[in-house]
Amino acid sequence: MTGQAIVTIDNKIWTCEYASTSAELIAGLSNVASIAPMTGILFDMDSDQSSIPINTSKMLFNIDIAFINSLGVVVAGLLDVSSSDVAGYSGSGARYFMEVNAGELDNVVGEQVSIQLSGTDTDTDTGNTVLSQAIVGVMAVSVFAQALGMLAATTTMPAGIPAVDKGIRDLRQTFSADLVNLAIKNVGRDDILVLAEEVGSLYINRMRKQYGDWQTTSALASAPPGDLRAANEIAATLAGQKVTELSTPEVKEKAVEAGKKKGKRVAKPVKDTKTGIEYPSKSKAGMAVAAEYGLNPNNTFIWYDIIKKDPKRFINI
Repeated sequence: MTGQAIVTIDNKIWTCEYASTSAELIAGLSNVASIAPMTGILFDMDSDQSSIPINTSKMLFNIDIAFINSLGVVVAGLLDVSSSDVAGYSGSGARYFMEVNAGELDNVVGEQVSIQLSGTDTDTDTGNTVLSQAIVGVMAVSVFAQALGMLAATTTMPAGIPAVDKGIRDLRQTFSADLVNLAIKNVGRDDILVLAEEVGSLYINRMRKQYGDWQTTSALASAPPGDLRAANEIAATLAGQKVTELSTPEVKEKAVEAGKKKGKRVAKPVKDTKTGIEYPSKSKAGMAVAAEYGLNPNNTFIWYDIIKKDPKRFINI
């Protein structure tokens, strides 16, 4: 085999051989007399497959099989498979399947999986799955915030309207007023970057409460980058529900409570490496030096334009 994999499902840990070559995939556990408890083979198909046939004709002992998609979720399972059984997978997609001793897998469909690989061409760790969900969410919020900034940069407001009000207007046009108001209550309205991130985070949190964690994580990974509305529709489909704008009192109450436990976002101060001046937030720093780069200081997301031009201009403090 090409390496080893440590697979964790619901606090149970298996030490597996890692199989990814054609020869390894074909051989599997055929003609193997037995394996130690909590060991097995993890097969990697390289990408999600809608159909995976498994040849059990030369199996010498019964096994359980878990099928895992590329997001680290168990999508199907087979229990107590013998050499006389026709085994395989057909569904929305599975990248991995793990074969272990019969009796070791039970009620694992829908569970998150951590896979740590070693001794392969590229050692990797797919997951603390809670962290991987958070990364997907943060990436979506970040891209959403940048997209909002580009929208704000291409629209105009009457003279005398503060730039932050333009950003809030854009947020309210994209999301419900109650969501934006809750975000303002949590983080204030002085820094539009922080506010946009809070709105996106609250929206994703409501999705998780409404549809479930893995449905939301899968949807965020599948939707166009930063398109939270599209992700909402995908998550609803995965959960077998009608699309909702997540504005029911019950969902809002849960989201508010979760937001309180999560803690509030605050503006992060930065230091100008050129002048040594410290600024209380990225937005204020961006507006202060915008003219040096020929940029419009009234663009509420001027920060992103500046760091693209001069990524070493500021440092976090």
